[in-house]
Amino acid sequence: MEWRRLALAGVLALAAAGVSHADVVEVTGWQVNVRQRPSRRAPVIVNLPRGERFELIGRVGAWYHVTLPASGQTGFVHSSLVRVIPGATLGTRGAEPARPGARPAPTSPPPPAAEPTAPAPVTPEPSAPAPAAAAPRPALTPSPAAPRAEVPPPLAEPETRRFDVGAQGGIRWLTAASQSAKALFDGETSDVELGGFVSYAVTRNVFLSATAQVFQKEGERVFVVDAEGPVVPLGHPLKLRLIPAHLVVGYRFHPWPSVAPYLAVGGGVTFYREESTVGGVTESASTTKGMGIAQAGVDFVKRGVLVGVQASWSTVPNAVGTSGVSEVYGENDLGGVCVSVRLGVTF
Repeated sequence: MEWRRLALAGVLALAAAGVSHADVVEVTGWQVNVRQRPSRRAPVIVNLPRGERFELIGRVGAWYHVTLPASGQTGFVHSSLVRVIPGATLGTRGAEPARPGARPAPTSPPPPAAEPTAPAPVTPEPSAPAPAAAAPRPALTPSPAAPRAEVPPPLAEPETRRFDVGAQGGIRWLTAASQSAKALFDGETSDVELGGFVSYAVTRNVFLSATAQVFQKEGERVFVVDAEGPVVPLGHPLKLRLIPAHLVVGYRFHPWPSVAPYLAVGGGVTFYREESTVGGVTESASTTKGMGIAQAGVDFVKRGVLVGVQASWSTVPNAVGTSGVSEVYGENDLGGVCVSVRLGVTF
């Protein structure tokens, strides 16, 4: 019957018009976390490398809702770390593929188009249903193009930084040998400390950081009989220099896009040098001792510039205490507390 052929042709045409390739999201960042919800605090479902592809479902703010091809799970990825490839196919990486033809089945509709001349005499009652089969055609065909038009370009907000390089300066307190420091430096235990740092992000959260600093303080030699007795100045200038150099491993938190608190622990060495002048003759003694260190701080990063504040506690055991004032007070550690301001660049 002619009306059946026309109805079948209409259905095939609608099916062919509805065939389209879903938009594909490709990973462009160095390392990307797919999360359960559109939030940096949400649990991570899987970690994907550069070039991985998955199907785009939609967008929620700065996040893309995607389907993972391997497991079929859905999750969210930050739009700054991927690019949208309209009409691409899954499973290929690297260069962007050519956009495939959206209607591979036009071979089915042509047979009905070639035979309309034969059933011309058969038009009694089926002629009425024919318009009903063709009516849905204009209402359904435009809908597949709508989702691709709504996908906006990705944001330019980086989620991971790999290298930090900069300088830092602050105040160090010789808290581990405070009595000896007060006797030698007229009641003071602190002074300025300057240095530099470089760090490398092993992952988005874990990092390694190397730091070297210089602390120098001037005073005079004193004579102390016992820990409870008076301090007698001898009038001989004294200069103390500490150069701590250490490597730490740390963990960064990411509560907000540009703010990263962190904790770190590690160790290294401290170069210790003491100079004094007696009767116009300068004498010096130096040694190098192992050290341990713990750090806590917070970095603010914006457009490649880093500004941060850091507090650290260090210990340098068995560095002094064998003679002089430190022996009298029973102090052998040159460690202490330091609070520094950091300024650097990231890339």
